[in-house]
This record gives sequence, C-alpha cells and structure tokens, in this order.
Amino acid sequence: MEETIGDFCRLRGYRVECCGKIDRHHLIDKSKLRGCKAAQKYVKANEAFFLVSVCNTHNAQTKLADTKAAQGTMWRQQVKDWGPEYCEDMLEGLRACFKGDVPEFRLEALLEA
Repeated sequence: MEETIGDFCRLRGYRVECCGKIDRHHLIDKSKLRGCKAAQKYVKANEAFFLVSVCNTHNAQTKLADTKAAQGTMWRQQVKDWGPEYCEDMLEGLRACFKGDVPEFRLEALLEA
C-alpha cells in the first residue's frame, strides 16, 4: 500500500483533506515560551516529543493546527503514542522551567479541547 501525506499528518481527517508537504508543528505555542529561555531550551532539547508532523494544509494554509480543538486532538494522539505518564512527566519538566505555576501546560488543560 502506498503512503500518502495524510498517513503522516497528526490531524489526518480533521476538517479538511491533507495536502502539501509535511511541516513540523509545535505542540506548545512558541509565543507562550517567550521570555523563558529555560523553557525554550527544554522544548528544543525534547523536539521529538514537542514537535509533531502536520501537513501544510492543516498548518500553514488554514492554520487549523493552531486552534484549541486541533491542539486537543494532537495531545490526545500524543497520549496514545507516548502514554499519559510520559506526557505528564514531559509537561512537568516544562512547567519547572517557569518561576510560577503554568496551569495551561497541564495535560488535563491541553486535552480539554
């Protein structure tokens, strides 16, 4: 069976048909990491976890990958692929980079969409 772009897109089947090249999409919005060099370094060091494959249609053309609902879909897939404990641990490591609590980086908050 021949593989298609949709076979690699984390949002396959979500609202529009997959098309275009595969982009790497940040599960955590980079703007939320601004001003925290430790968090930026942590995400970069753990790109295998925090970056997912999304087709260009879902990412750049329609910006659907940035919607809260799509983020929830991608996080649910992340839990399925990596396991809830590992996801919690990765997010705990990210939260530890900040001075105060960052409740939006808790797994239950990310899965809410």
